[in-house]
Amino acid sequence: MYYVGIDIGGTNLKAGLVDESCRIVAMKKMPLEFISMEQMGKTLAEMALALVEENRVPKEQVASVGMGFPGPVDNRRGVVIKTVNIPIRFMPVAEMFQRYWDLPVYLGNDADCAALGEYYHYEDKSIESLILVTLGTGIGTGIILNGKIHSGINGCAGEGGHMVVVHNGEECTCGRRGCWERYASANALIRQTREAME
Repeated sequence: MYYVGIDIGGTNLKAGLVDESCRIVAMKKMPLEFISMEQMGKTLAEMALALVEENRVPKEQVASVGMGFPGPVDNRRGVVIKTVNIPIRFMPVAEMFQRYWDLPVYLGNDADCAALGEYYHYEDKSIESLILVTLGTGIGTGIILNGKIHSGINGCAGEGGHMVVVHNGEECTCGRRGCWERYASANALIRQTREAME
C-alpha cells in the first residue's frame, strides 16, 4: 500500500508518495495559486491524483492522504480552522477532497507533521520530546511530548511564529504586532534584504 502526504505552504504545494516503510518514492511541487477555498480543495485532489498516475500506482493501492496546513485544524471533522498566510477559514477540506477521490483524509498542522516525521526518523530512539521550528513563508513550531503531538486545547500550542518578540513592532498578518515571523521567516528576510539594498 501507498500513502499520499501533502504540505500546504504559503508559497508552494508539495506532495509526496510514500510506501509502507515510510520511504518517499515520488514527489510533486507546484506554486500555490489561491483563488478560493472551493478551488483549493479541487487542486489538492487533482495534485494527489496526478502524483499517483504519473508514477503508475493504481488508485486502489493508496490507503489514505495526509495534509499539513499552516494553522490549526480539526482532524475529526476534516476542517481547517484558520490559516494566517492563506485566506482560509473553516474549510471542510476532507469533504472537498473526497468529491474527487473518495479516500480517508487526515489533517494536521504542518509544523506538527514535520515534528512527528522528525521524531519517527530521529536516530536517537531514546528521545521522547522535541520542538521543531519550520522556516518558510512564516514560522511554525511543532511540539512532541512523550512521543505524541502536543497541540493544546485549541490546536494552537505550536504557533511559535506568532509569539511577540518586539513590543509594538511590525504588524503581522495575524493582526498582532511584533510577531517572530515578521522578523525571521523567509519572507521577512527577503523584505529586510530589499530594504537594506535600497
